[in-house]
Amino acid sequence: MSYVSKNILVRIGTIVVGIVAVMSSCQGSSNGLIRNEIGSKPSPAEVVDEIVKISGKGLVKKDGWRIPDSREMNTSRSGTMKQYDKLGNVILIDYVLQVPESEMLAKDPLPDSDTMPQLIIRSVAILSFGGKTYSFNVLASTATRNSDGKYSTAGPNLTYRYFDEDGDGVFELLADSSYPGHVPDWILY
Repeated sequence: MSYVSKNILVRIGTIVVGIVAVMSSCQGSSNGLIRNEIGSKPSPAEVVDEIVKISGKGLVKKDGWRIPDSREMNTSRSGTMKQYDKLGNVILIDYVLQVPESEMLAKDPLPDSDTMPQLIIRSVAILSFGGKTYSFNVLASTATRNSDGKYSTAGPNLTYRYFDEDGDGVFELLADSSYPGHVPDWILY
């Protein structure tokens, strides 16, 4: 067998292995897309438009992002605060600040997190207007596991903001602390 023939066979074998890997990773998915849980790293076989980056806002995931379960939290305080609509009008927003009863861990939701670190949830602020929840603001710290198996925090606090953009109860938009937030139109009109 010539060098050229061997080289072609090696390339075909590599392509076949790649196709088998992609097909096996898509099994069990109704539409061939790999569904990632919050914080899981996108697979090479995943369609790029499942998570869309919106410049100046954040990441949109049509199926929504998983929100930390606030049923395992105690209310720390609640009240109203001022927000502004897109026309600059003042709106009084209701908020409830909740803190976990005990150590609460979650995966980092950002898909570009290389190591997908664990987070320790510090608090969750639930924002609503007229009884309708439109945003969850999660304050967390990166968690590191100690030699005794317990977690401690490392680094600065991180803020994740989840928004329901259209009132369907799915929180499609995820932003970090660089995005100041907004009150979606469906809440106001």
